[in-house]
Amino acid sequence: MKSNWCTVKLQEIVLFKTGKLDSNAADEQGDYPFFTCSPVTLAINEYAFDTEAVLLAGNNANGVFSVKYYNGKFNAYQRTYVITPIDKSIVSVRWLYFRIKHVTAELQQMSVGTATKFLTKKILDAYEVQLPPIVEQEKQAQILWNLQNKLDLNTQNNQTLEQMAQAIFKSWFVDFEPVKAKMRGEQPEGMDEATASLFPEKLVSDTGLPEGWKISEIGDEVAVVGGGTPSKKNDNFWVGGHIHWTSPKDLSGVQDKVLLDTASKLTEAGLKKVSSGLLPVDTVLLSSRAPVGYLALAKVPLAVNQGYIAMKCEKALPPEFVLQWCVHRMDEIKQRASGSTFAEISKKNFKPISVVVPSEDVLNAYQKLVKPLYDAITSNVRQSEQLSTLRDTLLPKLLSGELHLTDPVEVTNV
Repeated sequence: MKSNWCTVKLQEIVLFKTGKLDSNAADEQGDYPFFTCSPVTLAINEYAFDTEAVLLAGNNANGVFSVKYYNGKFNAYQRTYVITPIDKSIVSVRWLYFRIKHVTAELQQMSVGTATKFLTKKILDAYEVQLPPIVEQEKQAQILWNLQNKLDLNTQNNQTLEQMAQAIFKSWFVDFEPVKAKMRGEQPEGMDEATASLFPEKLVSDTGLPEGWKISEIGDEVAVVGGGTPSKKNDNFWVGGHIHWTSPKDLSGVQDKVLLDTASKLTEAGLKKVSSGLLPVDTVLLSSRAPVGYLALAKVPLAVNQGYIAMKCEKALPPEFVLQWCVHRMDEIKQRASGSTFAEISKKNFKPISVVVPSEDVLNAYQKLVKPLYDAITSNVRQSEQLSTLRDTLLPKLLSGELHLTDPVEVTNV
């Protein structure tokens, strides 16, 4: 810690206020955000805060003590702490946000309660932090804020790209909008003439499908395989492994439907114990249990455990089509799951689900249009992983005083 830093208790530098309304008062028609450390809104505005603050969940009902930064008008649930500096010339709110977020695991250890853990005001009041001068705080906060903004922007961009992919799939292969437009004598919206010419000009009355397209079963159009778990007691299967091996847990935090890394790695000996072997890039992954419904495109060769239905796209249907087909048919996929301990969909129940198979030309046009979207998503995820690593490396060094930067640009341009 630098000589001009000081150690203080939180109660010496911040105020802890709590929300005044019960979460049952939440109503999506409200004017201001309502914080239970999740973004819902509140219809009753009498107790709205109007400030820059750090919001800290007072209990960990979701398994963590959530922390948010907010600046503006809002309400808060009665177990949410609204934390503001006693003096903004001494404490930066944005620095305070990163400081508290960094120690949530430590606060978890100090919390009280059994099933649900609670952070009392007494615990927070007495918690000590190392406080740098305000100028240093603002530099640290700016560095971390810039990194977080880049991460948030990548997330937003990926959400937009995914929505575009979903919209194209629904238009072409669910609603058959290009075909219906041609039946009306219109040019399909947002489509060039060359692409439009690939679509039939009528629907077959008996099936409702575009002329020349067929209805099939997904099990006939992709290679459906499962996986397995080599014995964890045998170090020869795991220690020093470099081959990606995934369980559905790897997808639990994946928002972007692409998988670039796995928590566990197999050795060559371990891979031999997985009957489906090494699956290729762009295998479509669907978790078949605990829970049913996680989805991703594998962007590295990998093996899977028994909690997956993995689809190798070796025939006409491209992986991006199969992924979006899963999104569209997810309700039916889940309905076909069964089990007493936990829901699971078997390969036997999955394979008969129907799928519309368009002409090869239309599928090629679809992949040409949508593959770049997933390439961009993949690129953004890779960049975000690098930024997250940089942030997680910098954060403790900055907050401890180990790393001193004269200019925030030095880090944000790394």
